[in-house]
Amino acid sequence: GDVYKRQPKLRNRAHSRPPMKYKSCVIVGGGVAGVSLSRCLAMAGVQVTLLERSSQLCSGATWHAAGLVTRFAGSSKLKKLHVRSVEIQTTLQEEHGIGFHSPGSIRLIEKHQSDRYLEACQQVAMASLYDDKRYPTRMISPEEIAELHPLVDTSRIECGVHTPYDGDVDPTSLTNCLAKLAKQAGAVFHLKSCVESIAKKSDQFETRYTDRDGKEQVLVSDAVVNAAGLWSMEVSDMVCPDSFDNHPALLIEHQYAISEPIASIQQLDARLPVLRDLAGSAYIRQEGAGLLIGPYETTAQECQFPGHKPTTGAKAPPAGFGMELFADDLDRITDNLMCAIDLVPSLGQVGFASVVNGPTIWTGDSLPRCGRTRIGGYYDFNSLSYGITHGPPLAEHLAAVMLEGEQPFDLTAECDPLRYGNWATPEYVHAKVLDTYAKNNDVAYGSFENRPAGREHLAKHPLYHALANHKAVFEFGAGVESPAFYQCHDSVEYNPCKLHHHDWAHLALAEAHKVLAGVGFSYASFSKIAVTGPRAAEFLDWATTNKLPIKGRTKLTYALTPAGKINAEFTITKMETNDFYLVGSRAYSDHDTQWLVDLAQSGGFSQVQVKDISDEVDVLHLAGPRTPDLMQALCGGQLEGQGFFSMRTVTTTNQTRFNGFKLSFSGEQGYELHVDRADSVALYDEILRAGSQFGLSHFGNYALNSLRIERGYKIKADLDYAHYSEADIGMFLKKEGDFVGRDDGQVPTRSSKSFHVDTEPGWEWSIPGDSPIRDLDGNNVGVITTAAHGARTNKSVALGYLFAGAPHEDLHVESYGRRWPIEIVQQ
Repeated sequence: GDVYKRQPKLRNRAHSRPPMKYKSCVIVGGGVAGVSLSRCLAMAGVQVTLLERSSQLCSGATWHAAGLVTRFAGSSKLKKLHVRSVEIQTTLQEEHGIGFHSPGSIRLIEKHQSDRYLEACQQVAMASLYDDKRYPTRMISPEEIAELHPLVDTSRIECGVHTPYDGDVDPTSLTNCLAKLAKQAGAVFHLKSCVESIAKKSDQFETRYTDRDGKEQVLVSDAVVNAAGLWSMEVSDMVCPDSFDNHPALLIEHQYAISEPIASIQQLDARLPVLRDLAGSAYIRQEGAGLLIGPYETTAQECQFPGHKPTTGAKAPPAGFGMELFADDLDRITDNLMCAIDLVPSLGQVGFASVVNGPTIWTGDSLPRCGRTRIGGYYDFNSLSYGITHGPPLAEHLAAVMLEGEQPFDLTAECDPLRYGNWATPEYVHAKVLDTYAKNNDVAYGSFENRPAGREHLAKHPLYHALANHKAVFEFGAGVESPAFYQCHDSVEYNPCKLHHHDWAHLALAEAHKVLAGVGFSYASFSKIAVTGPRAAEFLDWATTNKLPIKGRTKLTYALTPAGKINAEFTITKMETNDFYLVGSRAYSDHDTQWLVDLAQSGGFSQVQVKDISDEVDVLHLAGPRTPDLMQALCGGQLEGQGFFSMRTVTTTNQTRFNGFKLSFSGEQGYELHVDRADSVALYDEILRAGSQFGLSHFGNYALNSLRIERGYKIKADLDYAHYSEADIGMFLKKEGDFVGRDDGQVPTRSSKSFHVDTEPGWEWSIPGDSPIRDLDGNNVGVITTAAHGARTNKSVALGYLFAGAPHEDLHVESYGRRWPIEIVQQ
């Protein structure tokens, strides 16, 4: 969409926020997501029309949700959402009475579960960075647990993670309250109105629907939001019938059981806190005088709708489905229920009064689809696995995206609908969703765990099998398998589920050392984007921060939001006058491509063409002091005299053509060889032959992280959506001229830093992102974004930020309950 308007080229002029983009919006779906958004947009002055297929709001998945609202989250971005959700619902309770109970929640950590305990320590440390300071997340003892929840048998409990003043809400009361407020602000709701088609015509949408009287109606609007929940995949097909936008999700069943009244609960004066029984993979909350137990069973079931033949991959419930439930299947959750009875023995003294088994919709990572799509003006706000917690705060988030042109904070990796490209096949989605659901309460081992579910169903790039023959152990991202490390002659099976003393650590470090001593090969899974056409140079000069390179040269540059936050990082090479080649993060290739497309359209560069060619080009990376020798053997003197950060098109002695870029993300001498995918295996074979005389080795992404973090080289996660004045990228800002987001008068609130961390042996790779940096008094003064074991210094090296005014000495980082000294490194 037209998020941006071109600004006058005045240096040091803060870009005003773009005016409200949309005067009118149709929201499809009357669950908690659609109703929450209708309130936000209507309060901002947008003419909102909400269409709900049922005769009442909350049909589908909202009405039967367990209604949990928690401050807890395992990641910083979700933590921000959850804290805001509790704030919103507390206010609604105080002002309108929505049935929000806030007795707090406790995650229970069993004895003799060391990884679970370490995980909890890290979660508490991370929470300290984002909690409402009045209500800190803290570790509590078994005695404190028993005081808060006297029904719990704490004999097997080591400790608990306590989040105060959260709990649960009645989903229908919440949604109806939000609907009332939306209508008061001017939103119009049409119930029993079934959408038949959505078409974009010029700059507006025509939404055709059948009203409650059976008559066809047409709504014309500036924007459309798909908040259709269980029916959202069906709506996506209306807008994108050619699968231009993929909507990988799965409809699955979720059960919970409600006990009969328990006498000891009836005698209590205060409501019991919500329990997270991690060992039994279930939540347990008070429901009247009984308890509600909601398991995440290991044998999750795809929805089989009553009255219809069993289906695989159903895109929506059948016509007429609204408030129905499935037959209960207690056999699937018996183990979970028995664990709950062991934890709360009073449950064993009563029966179950009812079982609710209803449909829900999940994505492969269990996170929502919330944001813009490839169609300007059409937004996703659906597939909310935790809709009651996520709906209200995500509605605020999406409203900001729609009306202000950018996210309040970065949820691209978590919620962007484009994070799953067309590589996410139905078979992959089916396997991945069921695995994610089953492991909902497993210990999270971060990116090192690298779960395999569904990957067997995806096509592999041509080099995959060649690298596998060299014993590559692959990690996965954005549909691509890339080597994490190589087992070489080490035949020991490695365990990916470790938080420290990783089985692969010595292999990754050895790979990095071989690069430093000679020459190494790695497969670089970058995004590749072509920007061409009339005025392409003018467009990129405005869209990115650095001065554009001359023909054949490469520069590092950044793309910012209107408020100056770092949205993307690229190397940019000028191929011809209006022909540019951008290389960035593969995980964000769809996001970055669409960002540039939208920017070109809204900035008046309609003739500029932006194309993602990531699947057409492979990048073979060579690094180390003997790289020049290998390149000489590979292609003779064709690269003689080539300057740093430049590109030449060369041909090997066997006539394989590639573009050779003299640069390396490792921080060592190196080359990136960009070759047509059809020729990548041939080029790889030639590299192996040419490199044999120079001791060529292979290195994976873990070794590369060791090298690049030690040099202070950042990726998008390290930039952390910071304002450019905070991210230490001054050398990549043009001195003259304007660019999107330029505001050199911004006062930084934090500053990017590199660190050395003095860890214990075996923990060198074990400093996760969002670990707090603290001063002598224990105050949070910064945060780590990425860390690794540095091969050059043999120390843990990290990237992160110090908050404004923070001391630069006597600092420590807290990770997994440990406190390690940390010092700033001048890069």
